[in-house]
Amino acid sequence: IGFTHRSDAERVYRVIFQRFEKYGLKLHPEKTRLLPFARPETVGPDGEGAAEPDTFDFLGFTHYWGKSWKGHWVIKRKTVAQRLSNLAEIEAAAEALPPEQKQELMLFLATRLRAQGTRMPEPRKFSREQTANWIAEDDADMQRFHDGK
Repeated sequence: IGFTHRSDAERVYRVIFQRFEKYGLKLHPEKTRLLPFARPETVGPDGEGAAEPDTFDFLGFTHYWGKSWKGHWVIKRKTVAQRLSNLAEIEAAAEALPPEQKQELMLFLATRLRAQGTRMPEPRKFSREQTANWIAEDDADMQRFHDGK
């Protein structure tokens, strides 16, 4: 969540943990924090000159300040340089997740890959029956995922 005034951010930060818990969700206390992310043209912390542009990584993207075509400061994003590069690494990292989260992650990735039309590795040789069963299970899982069940 972005705020113009630090006092607003601090006020929300004090209550956000309780709000999430109200709906059965938890925020990681070490990862949830306030970050300064002011436009570079603002005055620096010492009261003189422009502050160094801030950056931060979130959800696989590095967020940073850049100039628009018209010369205005805008928040830009680029993929994090150090990221999981292939499906095997993602699956290995997912092993540490609880089973429900792992399943949701894999369904999310499958949906994203389908939507982007990403070329997948050549399939192994399976019988038509096995393939048909997997497709039916996948379609049923995707429907439950979209229905929120």
